[in-house]
Amino acid sequence: PRLVRVSAADASERVVLDPERTVLVTGGTGELGRELAEHLVRHHGVRHLVLTSRQGEAAPSAADVRGALLAAGAESVRIEAC
Repeated sequence: PRLVRVSAADASERVVLDPERTVLVTGGTGELGRELAEHLVRHHGVRHLVLTSRQGEAAPSAADVRGALLAAGAESVRIEAC
């Protein structure tokens, strides 16, 4: 897989994300990362996520974050140490 650069959108434009693509969220098991990931799932139709954090799956919040995202509509959630 390759990362694709996305240009900044005009503030008045709604960002449209391809639900078949995977979104990378750094700091994904922390509060801010979790909120961002849930927002992407609920409001932008994101279905596939990779969350990175220092502890990855060993993070105390990892299971709760994955469960919340799946309940919100995500189809796949990977949590990786980085």
